[in-house]
Amino acid sequence: MASLIDLELDELRPVNDLVEARFGKRLSPATLWRWTHKGITVGGQRIRLEAYRVSGVWCTTPPALAAFVRAQTAAALGDGPNDDDGPGERSDATSRRLANEGLL
Repeated sequence: MASLIDLELDELRPVNDLVEARFGKRLSPATLWRWTHKGITVGGQRIRLEAYRVSGVWCTTPPALAAFVRAQTAAALGDGPNDDDGPGERSDATSRRLANEGLL
C-alpha cells in the first residue's frame, strides 16, 4: 500500500487530537498502540493506521485517519476490493430473507 503521508509536505498532528476533534473522545493508550502497531482486523482484513512517532507522540494526518475509518467501514460492510457486487445489488437469497422479514 502506498503511503498516504508525505513527511516533507504534510502537517502531522497528534492522533489523539485528531480523534478527539472528529469523534469527541480520546483513545486509550492501548487502542492507540494497537491501531499504529498491529492494526485491527475487520472482515478478515487487517487495517493499520499510518502514523509516525514524533518526540514520543504518535502523529498522522486527517486524510490518513479518514482512510483508516473508511477502510474499517468498507471491511465491516463487505465492500472490500474483492467484492464483486456493486452498491445496491444483493443476492436472491438476501432479497428473499429481507422480504420474509417484511423489510422489502
